[in-house]
Amino acid sequence: MLKFCQKYLNLRIFTWMLTLLLLMPVLIDISPVPIFADSPRDKASAGAIASKPIKVPDLAPARPAQGDPINIVVGNMQNPAGKNEQTEEANLSGPDSLTGGYKRVRPGFASLSLETYHVCNFLLDSNQAKMKNIIKNLGPGGTIRIGGASLEATGWDSKSTRPCPKAELEDTATVTPLMIQKLLEFAHSIGWKVIWGVSLHMTPEQAAEEALTTLQLAEQIGQDGNSPLLAIAIGNEPEIDMPVGTTYSQFRATWEAEYNKIKASASHAVIEGPDTCCTENDQWFTNFMQDEGGKIQIAANHLYPTNAKDHPTIGTILSPELRQEMIDWIDRLHSASSAQGLPLQLAETNSMADSPIPEVGKALGQSLWTADYLFFALEHGAVGLNFHGGIRGDATSPMHGDAHSLVVQATYYGMLFFRQATTSGGYSIPVQAPPVSDSFNLAVHAIHGRDGKLYVALVNKGAQGYKLQVVSGRPYLQAQCLRLQAPSVDNQDQITVAGAGIRDDGSWSASQIEQLPVTDGMAFVTVPAYSAALLTFA
Repeated sequence: MLKFCQKYLNLRIFTWMLTLLLLMPVLIDISPVPIFADSPRDKASAGAIASKPIKVPDLAPARPAQGDPINIVVGNMQNPAGKNEQTEEANLSGPDSLTGGYKRVRPGFASLSLETYHVCNFLLDSNQAKMKNIIKNLGPGGTIRIGGASLEATGWDSKSTRPCPKAELEDTATVTPLMIQKLLEFAHSIGWKVIWGVSLHMTPEQAAEEALTTLQLAEQIGQDGNSPLLAIAIGNEPEIDMPVGTTYSQFRATWEAEYNKIKASASHAVIEGPDTCCTENDQWFTNFMQDEGGKIQIAANHLYPTNAKDHPTIGTILSPELRQEMIDWIDRLHSASSAQGLPLQLAETNSMADSPIPEVGKALGQSLWTADYLFFALEHGAVGLNFHGGIRGDATSPMHGDAHSLVVQATYYGMLFFRQATTSGGYSIPVQAPPVSDSFNLAVHAIHGRDGKLYVALVNKGAQGYKLQVVSGRPYLQAQCLRLQAPSVDNQDQITVAGAGIRDDGSWSASQIEQLPVTDGMAFVTVPAYSAALLTFA
């Protein structure tokens, strides 16, 4: 009997231990994480805004506009910048805030961010002509920022003569001078610039060598006086990409060591930083501004309002609650950067961190989120946004493709819509309109262009259509309207701006422009649910 009990007990212990071993990966989440994964954000912002998931009801069915028109009044359009308004530069020089709270529209405000290991994929010869057209649609002066989680896992070999592959996708494990040269030449050919990231996992000597090589290549390519390099960024999301347990002081010491070596090698290098993302209220960013703000020329932070792990819906990203949290976040960042006299670049951003959900990231709802975000980020002090993605690209990437095809996605159409309001630059103007809320989820933005035209963007992220009376405040004689729309808010493949999608060669032009009657500088327009309209007064 005793032997039986011992045998039974041993069997129970064995069974219990086996069960524990089987459950352990679930209990403590020890599933392997590849160095290079299909998603460019596998190590996503642990402290993103939506680490506290926002609960919103399912999207309501679209309802037609009804009732009397709602009054929208554009504020004072007197040039707040005087003669200086004509001197806006692509290199982020000059103030972003003008007299009276107006915000200057920088060239290339809507830009791109790529994973370091996707650089060569972005430059495939087979896609390059189409890629150039796709980017040219967004206008000149933009930036291609290189970084992401893969930055800290990508090597550097100054002596290698290995170029980018010409015909097949290949995630780049080691960057070479020829790869950097190809990116800089591409950017120079389209009038864009590069923000090149160097890893904090290198020795300071290696980081300085890579930065100096990049600077020298840019100077050779930009002998026409237009260097394709905007800045060198040191590190990426140090809160999560440095070893677990790294403190702010340790990060700062590592950053300073690389900075000192880079400046010793190239004293004229423009430095962007700190490319933080994930501490409560972005404490590392605010500390860095106070401690190191005098050493950099561009303040950079990352912003992802939701995390795919929390299963955000289209309703989540379109919710007024999330919108307000993003605005509060940008206000805090801008306050910290402007106190040091630095422009604020949201150098890596999109609607979702981690592996974005295709049903959300590829839908019209993502386009509307992107368009509204660009406008309110401008109004709250950012000088540019770099939407993260690339080739291959995930669901929220502006473009997606492989060696044989290249397409644009929902994010791109939001960027393209914004571009139509900012083609000539200018500055934002305050408007009088009902505040965005659950009962009125329509955002109104206005831009006074340097071409003398008034652009009024009406982004309806709600289920209710609206009739609007837009008062320009000036004696304009005519108005036109173009729209960002699709058959439904969850539609992924029929999104258009001005009735047109991107052509097979990557080019785009408007095909549907509505002429609106104007009386005393006033125009009437209907904005259906889940769509956006851009009015141009001239």
